[in-house]
Amino acid sequence: MQKLLFLLAVILSALACFASSWQQVAELNVGGGELVDVNVSPSGNTVVVGYAPGVFLYEKPETGWANASKPTTVLTCSDPNVMGIGGTNYGVATDDVTVVAEGFIYLDTNARNIGIHGTSVLLVWQEPANGWGSQSSVSQSFELQATGITEPTFDSVAIDAQTIAVGAAQDGHNQGAIFVWDNPPQTYYAKARLTASDGAPSDQLGWTLSISGNTITTGSCPDDGAASAIYVFVEPPGGWTSSTQTAELTYSPDSTMGFGCYVASNGNTIATSAVPYDDYQGRIDIFTRPASGWSNSSTPTAQLTGSSKTGRYFGDSVHLSTNVAGDDMIVSAASVLTLYDAAEDIYYKPLQGWGSIPNQQPSQRIDIPNQDHWDLNGLDGVGVNTVVFATCGSEGCESPINVYQYK
Repeated sequence: MQKLLFLLAVILSALACFASSWQQVAELNVGGGELVDVNVSPSGNTVVVGYAPGVFLYEKPETGWANASKPTTVLTCSDPNVMGIGGTNYGVATDDVTVVAEGFIYLDTNARNIGIHGTSVLLVWQEPANGWGSQSSVSQSFELQATGITEPTFDSVAIDAQTIAVGAAQDGHNQGAIFVWDNPPQTYYAKARLTASDGAPSDQLGWTLSISGNTITTGSCPDDGAASAIYVFVEPPGGWTSSTQTAELTYSPDSTMGFGCYVASNGNTIATSAVPYDDYQGRIDIFTRPASGWSNSSTPTAQLTGSSKTGRYFGDSVHLSTNVAGDDMIVSAASVLTLYDAAEDIYYKPLQGWGSIPNQQPSQRIDIPNQDHWDLNGLDGVGVNTVVFATCGSEGCESPINVYQYK
């Protein structure tokens, strides 16, 4: 019986590759200049783009995504001291009705000229009563700061219906920390500071992070060659308070290959990548939540391994969402597919769960022009049945933003 189920899963996976495909449904024009960050809401209905003047927001029309020559609205900051918005590769996020982004304040003009000596603030925009499209530009609703932070710059932001979080990987001599607010914010300063119980200088906790329900997932990303880990924080019944992790996930063979640098979560699944694995073919490690809840683990539930079908540098980015049928899917970029292309590799969760198909290959793949092999992390995003990414050319990754959906 088990062999029959396995064979059925393989056949269904193969048929999915031929029945339909991922198709481009829109190009979103941003204008000239290199992009900082691209993100899409979990629902797939809102795309936000970090850009020097502000954040460009595109909202899916009622008839579906279509080419757009300008954004639905531009999110700006009324504080004249804020000189940059969304200044990191993971510096913008949205849940449709709220947008969060890093803002950067330089301490003096000379510092601004050389790009150092500043502090980050968290900018929060809330959708106007008549919708995002009711105003050509929207100023921030809140401007927040982290309390007790020793190196006041943010490296990542994330948002969920009830939680906002930022990662400050340089905090505490690069040990790193996560700062948490309610959504919408109830306090100017963060209500909680999350750290690793075994944290050490140079760990860079918070390089990326993800929120799914009552769970915040992040990882360490050491800059000194030390072993890394994924850290899972589950919100206590009384709300977020400063604490250390609920669970620590490790995998020693990948611990010095970027494990924990790029993390994604969705429901009961967490994924991270190890790009240098097998001479930069890359690998994704997947962990699933036990029935009793998250606990320490040193063994992934499953692994997706890069190959000639995925492209090299597989795991440049990693995202978790659901497909059109509501099934879990993992989408990961590989920055070198051919001499001229990169790829977004799309995996659907098998009927028997992650790991039930040995050497699972992508269910679908989207080829991306990328002649100069730009690093794609932070320049793509995934929502329900939606994949978005910047256009990469000789000058970097720029406009337009490409929107793909499964048809």
